[in-house]
Amino acid sequence: MRVLPIDRLKTKFQWYWFALLISLILPQAASAQFESSEVHIPEIIATFSLSLEPKSPRAGEHARILIKGQVVEGWHIYSLVPADDEFAPLPTKVTTESGQQMELVGPPYESNPVVAFDPVIGMELSYHENSFYFFQNLMLAEMTSGNQPFSSNVSIRYQACSDKICLPPKTEKLTLSFTSGMGPLRTEFEIPRYDINPLPSALEAEDELGNALAGGVSGFVLLAILSGFLALLTPCVFPMIPVTMAFFTKQENTSYTRVLKLASLFGLGIIGTYTLTGMSLSVILGATGAIQLATNGYVNFAIGLLFLVFAFSLMGFFTLSLPANFSNRMDQLSRKTGGSFGIVLMGLVFTLT
Repeated sequence: MRVLPIDRLKTKFQWYWFALLISLILPQAASAQFESSEVHIPEIIATFSLSLEPKSPRAGEHARILIKGQVVEGWHIYSLVPADDEFAPLPTKVTTESGQQMELVGPPYESNPVVAFDPVIGMELSYHENSFYFFQNLMLAEMTSGNQPFSSNVSIRYQACSDKICLPPKTEKLTLSFTSGMGPLRTEFEIPRYDINPLPSALEAEDELGNALAGGVSGFVLLAILSGFLALLTPCVFPMIPVTMAFFTKQENTSYTRVLKLASLFGLGIIGTYTLTGMSLSVILGATGAIQLATNGYVNFAIGLLFLVFAFSLMGFFTLSLPANFSNRMDQLSRKTGGSFGIVLMGLVFTLT
């Protein structure tokens, strides 16, 4: 019987223990690596919502369906335009059903997609991630009556992919319901829009105003009252409230009837200023000219520069002042002017402010 030296036995047992340890660790490491390489697929990858602009198109007007898409982070869906490769993934397809007295105008189009190399497909593709829009133009027939209900079924077939995997194509079906508006055809909706921006909020507000007018004078007056209360909270109007209140509290020595008369004249001064301003702009610029002017980029840029000039002046960088002769004359006029004319003039200043 051969007896191994003690040192060799120890070395042999060490190798046995090392081999046993490796046999236990390697499968666990391989399993952990496999689990970490697994792809997490969210339950809902893409969501879509429908809206119409304008919200209530009138007879003969062009409108368009906005399909707003939202994709979870790390995933994307492909553009409407197919790639020039037979092995490319399926492009997104938008299908809209048009009903009676409603005609589709042109094919669907989309907001600007991302153009980049797709590592899963191995080619450069156009796709959408995060938030995006699809559009479909339509037109209501000229014989469409006001307050008529419409509905349209929209189908979106898409394929969602991440940087590791592509899922089978999926179809999302939605229904858009709306009611036609009342009134004459509006010039801004005589032709279809093909830009990729949502409708300016000012034009949406005009559409809501048209709906209020269609509901009668009472609806319009209620909308005006609510808008007036909301206007009091704006930064340019709210600071004028204590100034106005201070003026009327100084009339405490006079009768309540006179204070009520002055307050009524103050309100009429505001109403008259807004009415004359609105009518003048409508005559000069057209029915929607004031809205288009207010949403014009150059006009807003000029107003922004003016505010910056005023801000630097208030911070003391330079001083803005009216000519001395003009200031003296206005001061003398304000001292001489009182009574009813003075309060109407104050309403005018409040409105312009």
